[in-house]
Amino acid sequence: MNNDEKHREEVELVRGEFAAEPFYRSDEGRDDICFSFDREKEVCKPTVLLHSCCGPCSTSVIDRLVSDYDVIVYFFNPNIDDTDEYLKRKNTQEEFILRYNKINNANVQFIQGSYDPDDFYTCVEGLEDEPEGGMRCPVCFELRLRATADKALEMGIKLFGTTLTVSPHKNYRIISAIGQEIAKEKNLEFLDLDFKKKAGFQKSIEMSREYELYRQNFCGCSFAREIADQNRSGANKNKSAKDEKKQNLKGNLRMRNRLVIPKNYNPILDQIETQRAIKKIKDYFQQELAYGLQLRRVSAPLFVQPETGLNDNLNGTERRVTFSLKGMGEAEVEIVQSLAKWKRMALGKYRIPVGKGIYTDMNAIRRDEDLDNLHSVYVDQWDWEKVITKEDRSEEYLRETVNTIYNSIKNLGDYVNRLYRNIRTTLPNEIFFITSQELEDMYPDLSPEERENQIVKQHGAVFIRGIGGRLKSGEKHDGRSPDYDDWNLNGDIILWNDVLDMAFEISSMGIRVDEVAMERQLEESGNLERKKCSFHKAVLAGELPYSIGGGIGQSRLCMYFLRKAHIGEVQASVWPEDMVRECRENGIFLL
Repeated sequence: MNNDEKHREEVELVRGEFAAEPFYRSDEGRDDICFSFDREKEVCKPTVLLHSCCGPCSTSVIDRLVSDYDVIVYFFNPNIDDTDEYLKRKNTQEEFILRYNKINNANVQFIQGSYDPDDFYTCVEGLEDEPEGGMRCPVCFELRLRATADKALEMGIKLFGTTLTVSPHKNYRIISAIGQEIAKEKNLEFLDLDFKKKAGFQKSIEMSREYELYRQNFCGCSFAREIADQNRSGANKNKSAKDEKKQNLKGNLRMRNRLVIPKNYNPILDQIETQRAIKKIKDYFQQELAYGLQLRRVSAPLFVQPETGLNDNLNGTERRVTFSLKGMGEAEVEIVQSLAKWKRMALGKYRIPVGKGIYTDMNAIRRDEDLDNLHSVYVDQWDWEKVITKEDRSEEYLRETVNTIYNSIKNLGDYVNRLYRNIRTTLPNEIFFITSQELEDMYPDLSPEERENQIVKQHGAVFIRGIGGRLKSGEKHDGRSPDYDDWNLNGDIILWNDVLDMAFEISSMGIRVDEVAMERQLEESGNLERKKCSFHKAVLAGELPYSIGGGIGQSRLCMYFLRKAHIGEVQASVWPEDMVRECRENGIFLL
């Protein structure tokens, strides 16, 4: 078989070490099962047919999805008209999957679609003079996504997606709209995720280096190649001017690999005094919180059994930390990611009356966190939950609770200011309320993170309500699991951090789902299979109390009021060596 025939072969299922086992499917299809594949228990994950544009872009996407989905990579890219370039990218994709499976004991599979550049040129006829990023690109997106959907239908797979959104050069909104339209047309589901988020693009670069992958400098078509060649020829001429511009733009902050270094940073308290201050802050605030919300302290688990459904899915893609227990016949347990669902069960277990609640120290490990000034793999927060009536499930009650918590935060600030003369933190008298939709309407051209920076810098303290559902643009302000917060009655408390010059989330909270909201959000998110779990059954049957709850970051509160530049200054965790070194060189000493 010559190369042309090989390229035009409709499907090549790559076998060998990374396709050693056949696909596992239930009789009813994968979309009705939510748990991870377990060969002994014969339980499987949902399958996603993932269109991939190239190996480097697939790296972080696969790594993000593989714990929750059986991933089949579909390499269909007729926009690459140069045969040698096509082969480089296809081979790189195969090479990455092979090595990733070996290293991670994974079973990612690969399918090569048909290859005929004429398909691409036929679709973009009349758009040859469009600029890169113009009208030609959406046509190319649709060509590849439509082929992926057709292949998914042929294989009996309900869910399809693409790695295209990991690139900062690709418009997520356009790709999302195209994917959803095709899914609706073909009665499929589109995995609608912006993989740029959670530093996905940066991680793809790092993984490409780690795996030593060939990384191209243009999208694929001849039009993009011409632009790349032009840019490369003029790069040397503009290098010195660009360097000078970058230097001028540095200002008071430097950002390297998500690390923010405040200019002339000098910690107010030394490490020993910081430790004393941490205890004082924690002791004071938990008393304030307990008094304001009428809470009692309880003990909480560090790990739970996965079949209970008590662990939280967060954004739905985070990998959980699991291990087996010798004393329970090697049964698997999971480190909690938060206690939102466990707390609601505990309210019923302890028979907490209406108007009262519980709080606990929640400690977790989140292995997929992108490490920076605010984020650590170790999470410590006060998790609280309070019993309410059905009539309390309202925006008014949510506001009252937010104001109570904010007053506790303000009181803590006054307390710290009294303790340390050199520390002066001033918060506004009132917190500003806004919905995520109102925020998008105000700043339609900004990302959710940029919108938060704008509004919080203006008001100092903001509560953004309505997180988890889709906005008018089709995007989400941020992800939320569908089975604990009511997406219409939840939100984040965010303060302005003038040390780092950025918005600083201090708490995520909300009124919890009732029977109606649970059903609606499970259906909207495509997670109706969770109704089989014990927690979800209890909510749908009305067996658990109505509640409101949330989490408040312990280390974040300490970091904020002690005016620290990095969460590692108030919390012992693990950090990359280069981050530790750069922090130390700039007066930031990580524990």
